[in-house]
Amino acid sequence: MEESAPGAGLELLASPYLFAVAKIADPSEIDWSVPGTFVSSTRGELSVVCQEKALPASARPVSYGWKMIRVAGKMPFDAVGVMSLLSGALAREGIPLLAFSSYDTDFLFVKTSSYSRALEALEKAGCRVRR
Repeated sequence: MEESAPGAGLELLASPYLFAVAKIADPSEIDWSVPGTFVSSTRGELSVVCQEKALPASARPVSYGWKMIRVAGKMPFDAVGVMSLLSGALAREGIPLLAFSSYDTDFLFVKTSSYSRALEALEKAGCRVRR
């Protein structure tokens, strides 16, 4: 019996939008109407990942040129190894990533310069990528 690839059946959605990662000073500047906005708050930092067109004016410093890859559908909290599979596929190809999870699913961000290679690496790992 032939063994299937570890990512077999995992569907990924490739976003066409450009994203930025930045520190921000004023959270009221976040445009929540733009899909794909993530915020992280720690004791000394307030960061946002959002579409470049929705970047708050107070954003400094900024890293531009990120693309998003989303796990399609809802993932149960007891799913094991999904992020390991995805990050491992990219690590084997030397592709850095930024990862976020929401209540429903997982998201990967990779620089546009590595985006095509990232999608190929994920397909090689057995994932189906919808572009």
